[in-house]
Amino acid sequence: MAASADTVPTSPGTSAAKASNKLANGDGSEVPSVLELLESLQWENSCVTSLPYEAEPPPGAPAQREVVGACFAAAAPTPVASPRLVAYSRSALALLGIDQDALAASVATNRDDAAAVFAGNVVPAGASPAAHCYCGFQFGYFSGQLGDGATMYLGETVGGPAGRMEIQYKGAGKTPFSRTADGRKVLRSSLREFIASEAMAALGIPTTRAGSLVVSDTYVVRDVFYDGNPAMEPAAVITRLAPSFLRFGSFEICRSEDEVTGRAGPSASAPHVLGDLTRFVIDQYYPHLAGVERPVEALVLDVAARTGRLVAGWQTVGFCHGVLNTDNMSILGLTIDYGPYGFLEHYNAQYVCNGSDDGARYTYGAQPEICAWNCCRLAESLRPLLDDEGASMSEEEVRNAFFAAYDDEYVARMREKLGLRPDVEPHEVRAYAKSLFEVFDATGADFTSTFRLLASLHAGCNETELAARIASRCVTPAQLEAAAQGRISDEKIAAVRQLLATAPHMLAHIPPRVLQGELRKAEVRERARALSAYQKVADDTAAWQSYLTGPYAAMVAEAGSDEPTRAAQMAAANPAQVPRNAILQAAIDAAESGDFALVDALVDVDWFDDDAVAGLAGADGAVEPMVVT
Repeated sequence: MAASADTVPTSPGTSAAKASNKLANGDGSEVPSVLELLESLQWENSCVTSLPYEAEPPPGAPAQREVVGACFAAAAPTPVASPRLVAYSRSALALLGIDQDALAASVATNRDDAAAVFAGNVVPAGASPAAHCYCGFQFGYFSGQLGDGATMYLGETVGGPAGRMEIQYKGAGKTPFSRTADGRKVLRSSLREFIASEAMAALGIPTTRAGSLVVSDTYVVRDVFYDGNPAMEPAAVITRLAPSFLRFGSFEICRSEDEVTGRAGPSASAPHVLGDLTRFVIDQYYPHLAGVERPVEALVLDVAARTGRLVAGWQTVGFCHGVLNTDNMSILGLTIDYGPYGFLEHYNAQYVCNGSDDGARYTYGAQPEICAWNCCRLAESLRPLLDDEGASMSEEEVRNAFFAAYDDEYVARMREKLGLRPDVEPHEVRAYAKSLFEVFDATGADFTSTFRLLASLHAGCNETELAARIASRCVTPAQLEAAAQGRISDEKIAAVRQLLATAPHMLAHIPPRVLQGELRKAEVRERARALSAYQKVADDTAAWQSYLTGPYAAMVAEAGSDEPTRAAQMAAANPAQVPRNAILQAAIDAAESGDFALVDALVDVDWFDDDAVAGLAGADGAVEPMVVT
């Protein structure tokens, strides 16, 4: 075990590094190294050449500090010990224009060389490592400066098939924004982000991408369950890619002091930064708005619409982000910063995938409303520029832009998922979806497998058989009770209820949302104990058979395409599997023991192919229970 990686040598793009990275094929021919492949790209690092940039810290400033008057600050990766390449995404790195045959040959010839580069131990010539300054509304409250505390901007490349792409190293060490943290990420969380990024792209959801995953012999301390039992975990580094990682929080660095938290953005005294950043974003990513009368107003509405379409995609694949703070909201409408995310297993609109979300702010069902709220905060941050344009933009206008785009995308995706004809009116699609989600909600059916199974009706499976198959994957009383465990014991719940009725002021120290959540959990536990497993299956089977022979049959008869077309349409719109926690944990366990085969397989797996996902953990319906909040 290496106590520190600081002694590992680094050669950021020097000629010596290039010479040491010359590789030879088995036949003696030269193979370009990963370093050379990256250096052959056309680097154009506009974020640090066109935006306010702190190239050096002010004299006497601490390493971790508030960065004033700049969108980026110089930073450099801290090398890790003995980096090992866990996996890389061919499709993601192809977006940069890297020759895939050359990349495969380079990795096969010297995997350690690739690991050193993707770990940040060797920085490509042409890169300009820096960290981004941003703020954020965290769980509804303005937190002031946050910034890239464990992520480093390398630069942007142009000329690849995806056009401009920003490259980042996540977990590469401390930056000016690390505060008291170590700037590292661990294998467990890094692997989850790596798989999710590529899976979401395969599922057709706008997302940032993950190019590679490296693990090392540098160890950091983490308390996985926040229970006072920290452990040493191996540090890992992800190479992340996106047209831009700028976010709503990027515009918040110029916010004046918040009247609730008393915090301000670090550049509140440098308002010109807001104008510089906004013009840059419009010129670089929204050039079609440059000639409109009120470009900032148009930018806010466009970002709100993109975000609405993104969230509709999340809702229709059952994805729950978990930390929808404004610093995790992309200006391009991409899924960004995969933390404690989760995919719905047993359906529950109140599903929370983030253990630290005590108030259940970021439930699956609340995502559209929360993201619309975030879009309003973006407009609020840009208010000085909107005023300069004479734009009297209201929150209602922002919300309307978000929800109009959300509804259009949701209807389009649900039309495909339900196998409906293209001419089915939006209000009809909504009504069909509503009747389906009512039985989902009543039974706690498995989200992904149920949509997939619905395509099999009348294709070798009748209503009775299908209802029984769906019911076999609904939440059980035991799972429901286990998922509803709370922080207040059953013994104390009765006392809490009594105090609420007689002396509510004695519970004032408990946040209302937390208290209500604990009471809901207690009600669920009580209801679960009153159910027998046999009765639950019988009730669920009856509910699904009633739906299949009633509303679903009517929908297919009235609005469904012909049977072969409908089945093909549904198979193409409904994945056979998603990255469930059981799948991810199996990959984590294997990777921590040095076996990277499952991770590598998950990078390229076809999530819509029944045969391809049949052997994955959790694919047999033995899914985790929903989380009750």
